[in-house]
Amino acid sequence: MSNQFGSIPEIDLDYATIVDGETLEWVLDAETQGDALVSTLFGATEGVFQGTATPVTIDATDREQLGDPAPVELTLGPVRQVVLLRFLPGFYESLPRFGLAAAAGEVEERVAERIESIFGAWRVDVRLERPEDVSAAGYARVEIGGPDPNGLGLFGYDNSPGKDVGNLRLFDAIGGANAETQADGYPGFGGVFVESMLMWSSHPDMEGGAGPEPDPLFDEIFDPVRERHATAAEIAGSGARATVVQRALDALAAAIGETTAHELGHSFGLAAPYGPATTFHNMGDGNGCLMDSGGSRPFGERADQPGYAQTGLCGDAATYLDEILGNP
Repeated sequence: MSNQFGSIPEIDLDYATIVDGETLEWVLDAETQGDALVSTLFGATEGVFQGTATPVTIDATDREQLGDPAPVELTLGPVRQVVLLRFLPGFYESLPRFGLAAAAGEVEERVAERIESIFGAWRVDVRLERPEDVSAAGYARVEIGGPDPNGLGLFGYDNSPGKDVGNLRLFDAIGGANAETQADGYPGFGGVFVESMLMWSSHPDMEGGAGPEPDPLFDEIFDPVRERHATAAEIAGSGARATVVQRALDALAAAIGETTAHELGHSFGLAAPYGPATTFHNMGDGNGCLMDSGGSRPFGERADQPGYAQTGLCGDAATYLDEILGNP
């Protein structure tokens, strides 16, 4: 392929998707240049390339046959952040404590939907299976487990190193142990720790760190299923308790998804992306602001309950995400 800028190397179409008879879409590898993420192939962030393409066919004897050059237009679009959610065994071991053991296999999809709804204005693509359409360096990973292995009662923690302003690392891993983070004096184990959410209950039946003050709304939602666990039929929407069970399932999925989105926000370079490198949360308590500190995001807000603000991005966060991720 060539254009007015000269010859362009062969394009790896392993991750290509046929959109229609005239359009092909594929994912390109990226690299850091200065403070920006650019296409390794084109050395640019966005743009339109117009030139010619020459088809090459190879027969059974490995002989190449060149076709006629044809005009082609390549549009280099904005970065897409792919995110893989990994639900660990500890997550499934904690579900019975919420009365929702039967929700395994259902709650995961709702968590992913909650994250995508929060980041719906940007190119954030949440997966439950290992992506096969992007390279290993092209997607982030978040581990969702049970108890906080740091022993602090945290709901979640982004243990990726430093504040990645510009989201230059598409491959951040939020989970496991990070020795670099531990060396800085911060908790080393990252991820989302679902069992800590029981600290919102007036009777959590667990030991933990310094959690939030109990919230009566939590017990209102979860006591019915903690006292008599939900069945598979109720999870599927059948039975006299279906409404009660669905409320608990939706609330848990929403709270997990909101916490995961918050940790991803850190990974993307939030909060205060144009501010100090040591500022990780919004100043003060906003209304439904994702990047407020934990104590400023009440259970009802996280769980997407009626009467509470819907979760969103506040201040300059939306402008920043427009710059680094663009719109769907």
